[in-house]
Amino acid sequence: MIEVLKYTLPAIIVLIAAWIVLSKEMANEDARRNFEVRRNAQNVSQPIRLRAYERLALMLERTTPEFMLLNIQFQGMTAAQLQVQLLKMIREEFDHNTAQQIYVSDDTWMAIISARESLLGLVNTCTMHVGIDAPAMKLAQTMLTAYASNGETNNQKAMALLKKEVREIM
Repeated sequence: MIEVLKYTLPAIIVLIAAWIVLSKEMANEDARRNFEVRRNAQNVSQPIRLRAYERLALMLERTTPEFMLLNIQFQGMTAAQLQVQLLKMIREEFDHNTAQQIYVSDDTWMAIISARESLLGLVNTCTMHVGIDAPAMKLAQTMLTAYASNGETNNQKAMALLKKEVREIM
């Protein structure tokens, strides 16, 4: 019996040691492989995310009153007609970029939604203030004045959040 133990006990110890070493090696190999997969995925996804941030930044710029009013020929239009065009522009820009929300944080996306809602509200409020039959030029002037007097706008807040997130991923 003792003779059997002299041979089997060292064999069992060697077997346990080999099993421990191999299992640690396998765990390290799995961790390395997972790291490589994540790194490769990040190399592929980062340019896509950056394009999404660029598109959202462009959307925020395109929906400022200054930009929108420069792109509309509103001579001969009434305030109601200009209102319809501005609301349509804001909604189309937003709808065109809705899919980009999967690349930004929830806080940033909510800031973008807030920017859209505040712009829609600005257009509607200014239209009611000047009257729907007023000349479109009066609505444009009222909007620009109101937008400039708001201090930091929701568009600027959303843009700041976008920039912050881009800096974090870079």
